[in-house]
Amino acid sequence: MLTRSFYWASYSVILLHQVIPAMALGIWASRKKLLDHPEQHRGLPLRTAAVGLALSTFGGIPLALMSSLYWNYPSEATTAIAGSLHTVTGYAGGIGWAALIGFIAGSPRTIRSKLTMAIAALGQRSLTFYIFQSIVFFIVFADGIGGLGAIGNQLSSDIVAWLTWIVFIIIAEFMQRANYSGPAEKLLRRLTYRK
Repeated sequence: MLTRSFYWASYSVILLHQVIPAMALGIWASRKKLLDHPEQHRGLPLRTAAVGLALSTFGGIPLALMSSLYWNYPSEATTAIAGSLHTVTGYAGGIGWAALIGFIAGSPRTIRSKLTMAIAALGQRSLTFYIFQSIVFFIVFADGIGGLGAIGNQLSSDIVAWLTWIVFIIIAEFMQRANYSGPAEKLLRRLTYRK
């Protein structure tokens, strides 16, 4: 735990160049109300989704070929370039997914859906459930506890992720009905707005 804390502290500083542009873009989108009122910006989310998801898909292909061993023995430089390309285009994919979800959420039928409201309840408690997700994944995948990380494959990991997400949606919906905020969100608000 101490070793990982050191890595977390050092990487937090080293990787700021990756975090700050994404945060700035999120602030810009928030000020323009792009995701608050997606129905007023129908064309922009669709174009952003198409371009972002296409870039992300194509940018991930080289690393996917290496990981699946279809591209054998690439040089270190090629591997580093493929990793960087994957990271950069991954941001485009994140933006594309946000735009696509905003576009779908702008549909009047979607807004009234029970599933959409349950997912929104999860989103309103995203910090709490992110922490819970980390705990669940640690228990399931860590050696000496669940151990699935050592013996599982991609499919088993995907199943654990999907089941965790579905269970969290159900819990979040119950929390919403009980008008109960997430504990992490409560703590964050208390620390942020002391008065």
